[in-house]
Amino acid sequence: MNLVEGPKAPGLPLRQRLSPNEWRRIYAMFGFIAFLHVAGALLMFGATRGQYALSDGSIFGWGTALLC
Repeated sequence: MNLVEGPKAPGLPLRQRLSPNEWRRIYAMFGFIAFLHVAGALLMFGATRGQYALSDGSIFGWGTALLC
């Protein structure tokens, strides 16, 4: 018969249920998501100010396409 283990001690707080390596990966993931939000906001701020043409093939246009 196969036995499936349940979650680690459901009464423990979340901080104790995850290993330090798992926390590090979560922080890296949220850090990267925050970076993408900031970069996207800065690119859109620059585009709405009218200083760049998004269709001329410049680095700004490629950066906007990459973030989309």
